[in-house]
Amino acid sequence: MQIGTWSDFARHQLWRVEPGTWQSETVRAAYYAGHEAVRWPLIVLNRLMFGVLLGSPRLPPEELPRAVRAVRHRYRELQRKDLEHVARGTYPASQLFAAPLSRYARVAPSFFIDALKVIRRARAGNYADLPAPRPAELPAYYRRCFHWQTDGYLSDHSARLYDLGVEILFTGMADAMRRQVLGELGGLSPNAAILDVGCGTGRLLQQLRSARPEARLTGIDLSEAYVRHARAELGAAASVHTGNAEALPYADQSFDAVVSVFVFHELPARVRRRVFSEMVRVLKPGGVLVLEDAAQLSDSPDLSAVLRQFPRDLHEPFFEQYLGDPLEDLFSAPLAPPRCQPVFVAKLVSARKHAG
Repeated sequence: MQIGTWSDFARHQLWRVEPGTWQSETVRAAYYAGHEAVRWPLIVLNRLMFGVLLGSPRLPPEELPRAVRAVRHRYRELQRKDLEHVARGTYPASQLFAAPLSRYARVAPSFFIDALKVIRRARAGNYADLPAPRPAELPAYYRRCFHWQTDGYLSDHSARLYDLGVEILFTGMADAMRRQVLGELGGLSPNAAILDVGCGTGRLLQQLRSARPEARLTGIDLSEAYVRHARAELGAAASVHTGNAEALPYADQSFDAVVSVFVFHELPARVRRRVFSEMVRVLKPGGVLVLEDAAQLSDSPDLSAVLRQFPRDLHEPFFEQYLGDPLEDLFSAPLAPPRCQPVFVAKLVSARKHAG
């Protein structure tokens, strides 16, 4: 099968499906088959990168079976939720097959050549291996090689390889995890104004565009390179800006929804709170705020061994503190009590802002 075949089939033949029809069963079968086709190669690459090349220690034998069972269960649960959202019309069936496989194939050679630099950097502990000159206006916590990746977040090279690296890390479930955010946006008007804080390469904004084509989409990120990448991918479908989320350049109560994915675990605790306060400030009364980020010890004790191992494998300097600082504790007045749910090895927390 050529790359893109399932995506084209879903887009043109199965854009909307009704539960119980032959189309829904075809989508379901194609979905599971597609995931299994990419899952095992990605697992092999994941273990090669972490277990062999980076030399990460294996989990203790007494903890390994529990962690494996938990991850497998959460993997299946995320697939089930993904299909349920399609059945409800949260997003079209084409989103299940929207991974840019041809682009990943093009950048894969560069990714694996670059992996040698990542390994050398990790073994040397050189998290400050950044291109010169380093922009002085960027916060000190940001000027580092997160994940040991080349150039940190500060180059077009990094932006081009980033999405493939994330899919390898999450064994093909990164897009599925991101699009669960869309399920928290029910009740918004079709032309709602939605802000993505820390939008990176724009993957979530692309998913929002597919599910809500009339929405007014805005993204903001600290990295000029990643913003360039997002603009190239999105064109006129979203307005994407370079800026610091500690001081969002938007007026009070500007957006019907404010979302952020996989950002907060890379922030120091004090910055996390400033960014969250800014997200609340620009949210309209009655609007919804959604955070998705790594699972934490308070909600995922079954993943504790995996979560504690993560910052040992990759350069994540704020992750250990993040594990014990529940995201839901950030939510207070003027927000309603938050809803918290697991999403594979992440968590999703959302709440409405009180009206009036």
